Amino acid sequence: MLRKNILIWGLLSVMVSACHQTTDSEKIADHQNSQKADRDTSIRQIETDTKFVVKATSGVTMETELGSYAAKHAATPGVKKFGQTMVTDHAKDKAVLTSLATAKHITIPTRTGSDFQKHIDEITAKRA
Repeated sequence: MLRKNILIWGLLSVMVSACHQTTDSEKIADHQNSQKADRDTSIRQIETDTKFVVKATSGVTMETELGSYAAKHAATPGVKKFGQTMVTDHAKDKAVLTSLATAKHITIPTRTGSDFQKHIDEITAKRA
């Protein structure tokens, strides 16, 4: 009986903790980097830098998405061209950040974090 109760409480605690997991790509990357820092002193020394790389990657991703949106939905050719320039330039920035993150064993977000996603949602909700 005691064994059954322990099993039930264990399953409940796993289910509750699963409900509190985040889907924010930035927070996930920060968490993974913190776990690495706990194991690796070289990462622990650059924890501030890892936070910067995570935030910068998320911001670059936002700029790329907004540029793509402008290139597709803008009313004027000039804005469409500017949107494409944003995509091109920020894709290069993301490649540099990705290369740096790989070399330094930093986990970066796979998509825009929730703070930046709010900006994307706000702008894309409006039409030209």
